[in-house]
Amino acid sequence: MLGERVETLINEQRSSGSSKVTFDASSLASGIYIYRLIVNDYVAAKKIYLLQIGFRILVLL
Repeated sequence: MLGERVETLINEQRSSGSSKVTFDASSLASGIYIYRLIVNDYVAAKKIYLLQIGFRILVLL
């Protein structure tokens, strides 16, 4: 892992409730990525396994 930022998906205040974000990962190589979610005082960092097979992208959380 190189530790480089790939993309910032949301960097703004949002109203409470559910949110959905779609991210086009087609330009990324297969590998292990880490995402970080920050909501107020809550911070979570988790791994995502990205596997590109032809034109399909498989993401495992």
